[in-house]
Amino acid sequence: SNISGLPWFLDFNENNELSFMLEGIQYLKPRKLTFGLRLSSGRSLFIFENKKEFYYDIFDDVHDYKIAFEYRFMLGTSIRMGLSHKEPIMKALSPVNKFTLGSNKSINDRFNIDFALSYSITSYKYADIFPVEYSLSYDCNVDCEKVTESNLSLSTTLKWNF
Repeated sequence: SNISGLPWFLDFNENNELSFMLEGIQYLKPRKLTFGLRLSSGRSLFIFENKKEFYYDIFDDVHDYKIAFEYRFMLGTSIRMGLSHKEPIMKALSPVNKFTLGSNKSINDRFNIDFALSYSITSYKYADIFPVEYSLSYDCNVDCEKVTESNLSLSTTLKWNF
């Protein structure tokens, strides 16, 4: 879109009707470079990771920074948490920040239960999907709406070794 700088798959055709422009399937797999550091001391674990995705000249290159900590208690329980900051693939988007939290419990040598929580949030401006009237101002501060995406994920895993 000329207004927001984000992908826009609708446009007016010859009859001045909105039509879907995307044809076929397009997929780009970026080259990735990852650097990580893992420090373990006794029952504590600290991890730092930096990943860069190269999109050549099609999109902006993306850095993804992650930091995590885990502590294992003597009774077979551990607690972990992490933070992630991922840069946007386009200048019009905001970075994605994610917080994770988890724990697990070993019941015995064969049975393990794990809990995980993840929360992420990002925001960006995007042209109205159902416009009432067509605007030619090309000013995203006027013509675009702020979209805030947040994602909360909760998962439980039961593991039984045979």
